[in-house]
Amino acid sequence: MAERTANGESSAFSALHERYFGPICRMAMRMLGDQAEAEDITQEVFLIAWRRIGDLDEPGAIGGWLYRVARRRCLLAIRLARRQQMATADDLSGGHPVAAARSVDPVARAEIEACARDLERELAELTRQQQAVWLLVEVDGFSYVEVAQALGLSQQAVRSTMTRIRTQLAKSMRAWR
Repeated sequence: MAERTANGESSAFSALHERYFGPICRMAMRMLGDQAEAEDITQEVFLIAWRRIGDLDEPGAIGGWLYRVARRRCLLAIRLARRQQMATADDLSGGHPVAAARSVDPVARAEIEACARDLERELAELTRQQQAVWLLVEVDGFSYVEVAQALGLSQQAVRSTMTRIRTQLAKSMRAWR
């Protein structure tokens, strides 16, 4: 499907869009908590796919690639929203640090951001295939059968990959329990 899309077949892109739009939008919705923003991000993902699908090294891995693009776009949107929230807190407090601290709990925010950075760092150390498996299972809620089909792996490969990832993350994220 990706190869046909890269060759300009609009019907192949339509099939790709139809297959992945819903699942990617649901993943974005879970990450962002806003349906309109999730739909906007999903549209951006497919615009990027239309422009860059020919650059893929492995066209068969289009599903994982789309999820990675969507995840990055969601994380960018979250960062931008966080910056806007901080700017709003500064505006509301008139730049006064005590008033700003009251409007946004800095301890909770710092803990959440530190944990998220640690998790992102650990996930970045995974191979692309491991990242795709983890995102599809943990973020999008796909079954092992669906992940195996989407990535062209056996169910056992998906199961063992998830076991290794969970073990690795449990060790590295122990401090955040």
